[in-house]
Amino acid sequence: MKLRLRLGAGFERLLRPGGPVGRQLLRQGGVLHGENLHGKQSGVDGPVNGDSGHRDSGGHLHRRQEGGNAVADVIAGRVSPGGHLPVSMPMSYDDVPAQRFPKDVYEWNINASFLRFSATEKFYDVRDIDYTDYTEDIFVGYRHYATAGRTVAYPFGWGLTYTTFDIRPQGWSMRDDGRIVARCRVKNTGSRAARQVVQLYSTKTEGDEPRPAIELRAYAKTPLLQPGESCTVTLAFERDDLAWFDADRNAWVTEKGRYTLSIGDSSQQLRPIGRPLKIAATTIRKVCEAMLPEGGLFID
Repeated sequence: MKLRLRLGAGFERLLRPGGPVGRQLLRQGGVLHGENLHGKQSGVDGPVNGDSGHRDSGGHLHRRQEGGNAVADVIAGRVSPGGHLPVSMPMSYDDVPAQRFPKDVYEWNINASFLRFSATEKFYDVRDIDYTDYTEDIFVGYRHYATAGRTVAYPFGWGLTYTTFDIRPQGWSMRDDGRIVARCRVKNTGSRAARQVVQLYSTKTEGDEPRPAIELRAYAKTPLLQPGESCTVTLAFERDDLAWFDADRNAWVTEKGRYTLSIGDSSQQLRPIGRPLKIAATTIRKVCEAMLPEGGLFID
């Protein structure tokens, strides 16, 4: 991923285009943005500037004990970065499904709810102070952005490396035990050895229950592929993984109908795999009620 490094005074000269590391960066593909390295303090910066849509820092690094060695190996070209984002990075906080909390609180005192107490009782609860309604349902993260058609700065599953890859879907099959197996061919089309992360998504193309536009089903990382080398990647998931939870029936429901399977290297770079997957009959799996309260579920 592209990183914005914050370096102490004097250290940025190492990464200038004419400096020793800067020359190496140019030779290895320029994963880092050199123009962001001047006048910054030590550390690693965050994702985007939501106001301007500036996308010059496509990720952040969680540094640990070996963080320095890892960064040095990447910028020196000894290894090709191969990580992919486990989250989506939005362009604006207003695009986040939970962005209303706590923006719609109508009492601004830090302890506003205490203003509604009498000597012996509380008159009423204040939303997002005394309680919070989580109304996003399953439409959070990449499920929300894909379903709502929101443009993000960097999508779920996205990542960069020093080379390029070609991913060719090769179809899917369903075994007798209900396991769905998809395959693709991945080829390193660049000039550097690296690994790729392949992701498999499903889309419910019909049905009454609202479902996300895409849902991750499986992913796998290739072995280290040399330039020109290719391999076959197999991704599998269970038929029951297509289920959604019906709170009214207290059960997992796998709906009949057609599902489109897609494969790619991020949630926004997908190609369909052959024919749609057809589930002939709806199945219902009741959940265990061992932990259900004696009085049943209480929902206010």
